[in-house]
Amino acid sequence: MRWASLVLLSIVIAGLVGGFAQFFVGWRLVLGISPIQVHVGAAVILIPLLAWHVLRHRRQRLRRTDLSRRMLLRGAALAGAVGAGFVVLDIASRWTGGRGRIATSTGSRPVDADAIPATIWLLDRVPELAAAYPVEVAGRTFSARDLAEQAEPVAARLDCTSGWFADATWSGRRLTDLISPEALAGAASLVVTSATGYQRAFPAADAATLWLVVACQGRPLSAVNGAPVRLVAPGRRGFWWVKWVARVELSDAPGWRQLPFPVQ
Repeated sequence: MRWASLVLLSIVIAGLVGGFAQFFVGWRLVLGISPIQVHVGAAVILIPLLAWHVLRHRRQRLRRTDLSRRMLLRGAALAGAVGAGFVVLDIASRWTGGRGRIATSTGSRPVDADAIPATIWLLDRVPELAAAYPVEVAGRTFSARDLAEQAEPVAARLDCTSGWFADATWSGRRLTDLISPEALAGAASLVVTSATGYQRAFPAADAATLWLVVACQGRPLSAVNGAPVRLVAPGRRGFWWVKWVARVELSDAPGWRQLPFPVQ
């Protein structure tokens, strides 16, 4: 069907445009949408269309010519062209300002630590919380002010799945300073829950690498970036950095017993 082919072609082009825009320009919002969201969204839409295409058409048998020397050379040429194209694009992006240069193994592009984007995971919404909003940590209660009184700096990279990262200095307390060693020894995991219901579980052994922070770059957190208290988890992608922390609980369940990506 011609219309179906045109729709499929349009989605493929949209995905390619989003990918190139992310590569050359980096994270930006246009009409509330970033290039990486267009790129990934197009790919997600293509998956069921591809499945429909495969199921709708009759099975194809492998032919002798499919494994011929000519086909092998064609495949090698295509792979070489893709590799050469990537190199050319990378050189071009450096020459035009370097915005497209891959800075991390995840492909994220740098943003200024003083201008961290206000990205929200899926269905989350920014709650209105008072500065004195209480945070329960293993049976004890703390406020942002309590945490700020003995806060320590921690340099950590926030690498967001939206396609950007920021190296910043945060201020807060390690969870090992807030939870007794005896309590941690008897737990398998730490479950961090947001005021919105968003939740992530971490191995209890990682408590020393997890922080409850109240400030970034010497300034109190803004509401969109997790105020009054958010989690900082160095070495983990942004969706692990729970915003608007309401409680941290000890659990007997292992940390891996959860979905790889939250659905909240």
